[in-house]
Amino acid sequence: MLIKGSNMDERGNYLIDPIERLGSGSFGVVEKIKLYNTKMHECGLYARKILRPDATDPELFARFEREVRYQTECLHTNIVQIFICNLQANPPWFVMELAEANLHDEIEKGNLTNDEKIAIVKMVLSSVDWIHKRGYLHRDIKPLNVLKFSNGIYKISDFGLAKNVSPDANTQLLTKIGQYPATPKYFDHGVFLNGYSRQSDIFSLGVLIEDLNINGFDDIINKCTHRQLNKRFLSVEQIVAAIEDLERKRP
Repeated sequence: MLIKGSNMDERGNYLIDPIERLGSGSFGVVEKIKLYNTKMHECGLYARKILRPDATDPELFARFEREVRYQTECLHTNIVQIFICNLQANPPWFVMELAEANLHDEIEKGNLTNDEKIAIVKMVLSSVDWIHKRGYLHRDIKPLNVLKFSNGIYKISDFGLAKNVSPDANTQLLTKIGQYPATPKYFDHGVFLNGYSRQSDIFSLGVLIEDLNINGFDDIINKCTHRQLNKRFLSVEQIVAAIEDLERKRP
């Protein structure tokens, strides 16, 4: 019988056994864990995101809390699900689904077929459309935040920069002079003139689609990333319609 170790965290009816560190970002560390119930029956492997211990800015704690709340409120087949959290811990953490890879690494391998790439784009679009309809902007769409699972499903993750578009929502833009709030390649610099909107997420989607190098998608990429907003897609639904139109025309 497994004996509870000193390195295991307890939360409600569960025990969390850290296995290995998977990676880290500007504000969080992600580790692979094994989850047990209090009777020491194994529940499976999961991922746990922990706010970096050296993150002392109170706004970072507020951001972490928003990340959990927004991601939980956007429950969807193509959005990584959060199961357990402890926001009172020091540092706070949450447990989510464990992926086997991310889209960035899959692109780097170069093994994706054209049809697989289109299927991935559709899954990402489905998740972002849902996020927008729930009243949020993701603001950090990029291949590293699109995770692959063993059943071939891709899901978007990392709501650390997500914004609630409600006028009374307290979502600050975490920027300092000379710094960007997201990866520059996927960041719509028009935000500084026009503010964040669904179209700024659509810009990021366009760059992600460009990374996939899908045959025949040049016009869609250009309309996602056009500098003039009136020439850019207005909604994710319009991108989906454009893809469906392309598929109808395929021989």
